[in-house]
Amino acid sequence: MNLRLSGVLVLPLAAQLAVAGEWVAFNDCVDTTPASTPANATNFGLGRSYLGDGSSGNLIDFDTGADTGVTVTFKENFSTGNTINWAQDYADFTPGTDAAEIFGGILDPTGNMSYNDAPGWSLDLTISNLDPNISYTFAATVHRNGGPDYASRISNWTLNGAESATYASSAGALKVSETSTEFSTGDNVDGLVARWTDIRPGADGTFSLRTTHGIGSAAGGIDGADAYRGYGGGLFMLMAQAQDTPHITSITYDDDLKSATITWPNLPGQTYAIDASDDLVNWDELEGNPVITGDTASFTETDINAPGGRRFYRLREL
Repeated sequence: MNLRLSGVLVLPLAAQLAVAGEWVAFNDCVDTTPASTPANATNFGLGRSYLGDGSSGNLIDFDTGADTGVTVTFKENFSTGNTINWAQDYADFTPGTDAAEIFGGILDPTGNMSYNDAPGWSLDLTISNLDPNISYTFAATVHRNGGPDYASRISNWTLNGAESATYASSAGALKVSETSTEFSTGDNVDGLVARWTDIRPGADGTFSLRTTHGIGSAAGGIDGADAYRGYGGGLFMLMAQAQDTPHITSITYDDDLKSATITWPNLPGQTYAIDASDDLVNWDELEGNPVITGDTASFTETDINAPGGRRFYRLREL
């Protein structure tokens, strides 16, 4: 099954294939190994013992290293007891999961921003200076790696302030509403992510994500969730979706043939080129002509050998 990652489609297969958006940015809220973190990833966050670059700053285009101009700001909404803790608990990705496909090979899942000591706490991540005329994708996850005894530690993720968005969280996450999801982050071995695509910011160029503990089954949340123990975040990705028309709508990967078929809406009289990359830096135009069937165009790349297990595609009108 294809997993939707903003303007990116990622296949949980032997090769990872994606559609490149306008730009993509990655943030490690608990960057315990900054020496090995890619230079173009940021580490904004907060919490007791926090060691990052601050609770607010601009995201970096992971491809080019350019400042996106988009600002992220974390704000803790305190309840009682201890404030949110910047905890360095070891974690790793489970291969083949959404979290691994989105963040694997880029960010380290070790660490979490953990709960206040009573119900009612929350953590707001406000994303501002966005272009209200284009769409974005946001994905986030955290894994405390506490084992089965921590499975009741649930995080609820709620999207606020967007004009519109498409819910696209992991299949194993509980869909509370079109703008809210929750899942176990105390023991997130399933690598679940909270994700929305086609997010249109408010007219002020802003939307936000609020994380808190599970909201409880009476409010539509997960039954048996801990009253307050949950995790405010670990990793997130924001992508400005490609605004080209037409745009890639699907990628189908054949593991046996090592081939990928890229599909997009066809415009009469228009010609196209497909570029491919293994690193989002160096791009090569693929040779051959698309297959046009009515309103749909497609192109198949064969004999794929993607170093590092990643392959990115972009569509250009000629």
